[in-house]
Amino acid sequence: MADSTTTPGVELDGVSVSFGDVPALADVRLSIPEGEFFTLVGPSGCGKTTTLRTLAGFETPASGTVRIGGTDVTDQPPEDRDVGIVFQNYALFPHMTVRENVAYGLRYRSPPGDVDGDERVTAMLELVDMAEMRARQPTSLSGGQQQRVALARALAPGPDVLLLDEPLSALDARLRERLRVKIREIQRELDITTVYVTHDQEEALAISDRIAVVNDGRVEQIGTPRDVYHNPATRFVAAFMGENNVFEARVESRDPPRVSVHGTTLPLEASLPDREQVTVCVRPEDVSLGGGDVTLSANVEHVEFLGDASRIHCTWNGQSMLVKGRRVPDGGTVSLGIDAADVTVVGRRES
Repeated sequence: MADSTTTPGVELDGVSVSFGDVPALADVRLSIPEGEFFTLVGPSGCGKTTTLRTLAGFETPASGTVRIGGTDVTDQPPEDRDVGIVFQNYALFPHMTVRENVAYGLRYRSPPGDVDGDERVTAMLELVDMAEMRARQPTSLSGGQQQRVALARALAPGPDVLLLDEPLSALDARLRERLRVKIREIQRELDITTVYVTHDQEEALAISDRIAVVNDGRVEQIGTPRDVYHNPATRFVAAFMGENNVFEARVESRDPPRVSVHGTTLPLEASLPDREQVTVCVRPEDVSLGGGDVTLSANVEHVEFLGDASRIHCTWNGQSMLVKGRRVPDGGTVSLGIDAADVTVVGRRES
């Protein structure tokens, strides 16, 4: 991961974008250090792809500044920005071979380093493990192979920034897992600043140095995967980033910290903000079937067997509760244990 004190590879400073009268981005502020793998994650229509397109130069901000490598590129067209782009549909040229597709970007820019175009194309194909298929047509390749060719083509000119717009969304789950590891390995080897767009929370958590959670055109939280997962800044982040049980609670005491949820008192290890009402959450994997600091009596509604674990859907005082574990209850009434250390106050930042 890049050192946060290095020169920013990418900056968006107060960027707002509208399509007619419809706002798409509102005062977005991002600073991404050189060499960082940074992911924009959020639901469909939240503005993450618009953010990427604004970085690429395909959208013009109504206000704000876009910088790449410290240079203001807000008014520069896409071809003048030193970025490589992999689109969701890969956009390979069907009439060209794999090698010709990768070489296409070098028609307009010399390859980096003291190498010629042929050497650079060969190096990029070897990097993505596609050298043996250089003479093939894109239509004869699998989706995963096309994705790797598109990645090689974007990297061939040696851009300062790599932009990836949901590059794995059309692939099956097992292939997505393999290719996201490959993308991460390539990014680390080249040490290239990378901005990645996905709606898949698991993918964002697995692949990123840092994550920006986007909702309704605004950035709700920026942080490391662990920080965003374990310390959500807003109720939206708590509910969106992985499965979670989210409750509205009333503060009962601050010393020791305790809150009341549906009449049940939950102890906390974290200090409480100076508010009477707070939002708290507990991850399904942190709810046990059995005892804890607090034990709740819940009804099992149904169970999903996942192989390595089960998702157990329960109701407690009219509230849905999700439990994830290896034990599978027979049904009926179960005891759910929650420990104080596993209850998170939403919006509270660790000191």
